Amino acid sequence: MKKVLIAIFMLTVVLNFEVSAQAQKGILDDLNPWSVDNKFAKLEKESPVAASEKTEKNWAIMVYGCLDIEKQLESALLTEIMDIAAYGNCGGQVHIIAQIDFMSEKKKESRRYYITKDSLNVRAKMANLNTGDPSNFKNFLEWAMSYPAKHRMLYINGHGTGWISGSGPGSILPDQKSFGYDLNSKDCITLLESTSVLEQVLNGGKLDILAFRSCLMDQAETSLQFSRFFNYMVASETSQVGVAQGIISSLFGLQTHFDPAVLDLLSSAPASSPLNVAKAMYDSVRKTNQKVTEIAKFDFQMSCLDLNEIPKLVPGMKKISELLTAGLDSANKSGVIAAVTSARTMSPKFGGIFEGIYETKPDDYEYVDLGSFLTNLTKTMEVLLQNDEGRQLTAQVKEAAASVIEALNTATIAKANPCTDKGSYAVDFFLLPPKEKMVKLYSKLLEPKYQQIDFCQATGWDIFLHKYYGLN
Repeated sequence: MKKVLIAIFMLTVVLNFEVSAQAQKGILDDLNPWSVDNKFAKLEKESPVAASEKTEKNWAIMVYGCLDIEKQLESALLTEIMDIAAYGNCGGQVHIIAQIDFMSEKKKESRRYYITKDSLNVRAKMANLNTGDPSNFKNFLEWAMSYPAKHRMLYINGHGTGWISGSGPGSILPDQKSFGYDLNSKDCITLLESTSVLEQVLNGGKLDILAFRSCLMDQAETSLQFSRFFNYMVASETSQVGVAQGIISSLFGLQTHFDPAVLDLLSSAPASSPLNVAKAMYDSVRKTNQKVTEIAKFDFQMSCLDLNEIPKLVPGMKKISELLTAGLDSANKSGVIAAVTSARTMSPKFGGIFEGIYETKPDDYEYVDLGSFLTNLTKTMEVLLQNDEGRQLTAQVKEAAASVIEALNTATIAKANPCTDKGSYAVDFFLLPPKEKMVKLYSKLLEPKYQQIDFCQATGWDIFLHKYYGLN
C-alpha cells in the first residue's frame, strides 16, 4: 500500500515550485472533473465597498498572488485562496485583501479582492499583470495599505528561488524566479528591486510580518535584506509543495489546503500580538506543507524568524569572511580551502536552480545551511590546520562562528527541520562548490548582483568567495 501511495503521489503532487509547465499537463488534466476556475469564479462577487472596509482593524492580511505560473500550481494555490474565503475575514475583525494574477493563457484580468466569508468581493479588474514588475508590486502595496490597520502581514504566493533572481529586467538567469515570478513575462522581483519598492512605500517604517508560500526564501541573505522592512519572517529553507485538484488526489487526501491556524487565532484573539500572529502563520504554512511532505517522506524545513535579531549575525560573519580571506593569503591556503570545501560537503544543501550543470545532485546545490556549515567548518579546521598560525586562525573562526550561531538561535522563534542529525538550523546561505562550471557561472552571472545585496555589503562574504574560487 505504501508503494501504491507513493506512486499516486508522484502522479498528483508538485514537489517543487520549479517544475516545468509541460510536466504538469496530460493525464492530470484528464483526471480532473472539477474546475477550480469555475469554483473560484462562483465566489467572485460584484459588491459595493462596505463601510467596514474603511474602518481600522487590528490586522490586515495582504495577499500578493503571483499565479501566472504552471497550470497545476495555479490550481493548487487558487484552492488555498478559496480556503481562506471559506473561513472568511474572522467575522469582520480582519481586513483580508488580495491581488491575484492568473495564468495569461486564460486571458483573464488580474483582479483585486476584499475577502469575506464565502465571497471574493471584486475591487478592481486590470489587464493581466506582470507580477515580476516592481512597479506592479509597489502599486499593490499602496492599494493594500489603504485599508486602515494597526498591524499588517504581507503574504506572497508563487515561485521562489531565494536571493538568486530570474529572467526579465534586472534579473540574472533564464527561467529562475526569486519571488513574484510571472511565467508569461518571464520576470521576477529581485531582492534589490524589492528593497527599492519597500523603501518608497514604507518611507522608513516597518510592516509586522512577511510570509512566503514560495520555495527557498529562508536565507541569511533574504532575511537580512528584509530586516529593514519587517519585524518577522515566515519562510522555508527547502522547496514548498503544492497539490493539484483531481480524482486521485481527492480520494487519497493529498490536496494541500490552507491551514487556518492564523485565522483561528485572529478570530479568537483579534488583538493578538505580532509575535503570536507570526507563530500562528508559521504553523499555517508548516501544516499546509506537512499534509503532503509526511506522505512523501520529504524533509521540509522552514522557520519563523525575528528579523530584528538577524543583524546580530553580521559582526561574526564579517569576522569569518576576513579571517578566511586572510587564510587564503597565508601558508595555510590549501588547508582553508579543504576545510571550507569539506564543511560544505558535510552540511545540508538546498536549491536545485542550476540543474543542467550540476555534476552531482544534491551535493552541488547552491544554498548551504549556515549553522551547520559553521559547526562543520570549525571541526574540519581543527583537523586540517595543525601549525601555530593555523590553530590561532581556527580559534578565531570558532569564536566568530559561535556568535553567528547564537544570533541564529536567538532570531529563530520556531523551526521545522527534520535533518537534525546533520545539525540543520533552517536558515541557509550561498556557497557554490569550487568546480570549474560553477565558478564560471558565479563570476559571469552571479557575483555582480550578489556583491550588491546587504549581506555582502555588511559581511564581505563575496570577497572571500572571489578568492576561494581562484578569481582575479
